[in-house]
Amino acid sequence: MVRCPRLWILECSMGHYPLDELIERWRREDLTVEQMIGQMLQVLREQEHRLREVRRLVPSVDMNGMEREKQRG
Repeated sequence: MVRCPRLWILECSMGHYPLDELIERWRREDLTVEQMIGQMLQVLREQEHRLREVRRLVPSVDMNGMEREKQRG
């Protein structure tokens, strides 16, 4: 894992292309269907990891930007 400002970015053992480059390689037919699916799964995993980290860092805000009401004991 590499420390990034307030986020952890998971480094995969298999590298993946940035999304713009991935789209361009697909357009040029440089990737097979299997390669594209593998690349997209890696991008999705990284995005899911980032989203979880943001949710952990900002627990008082829900996905709609509304402040959560604190539970009363």
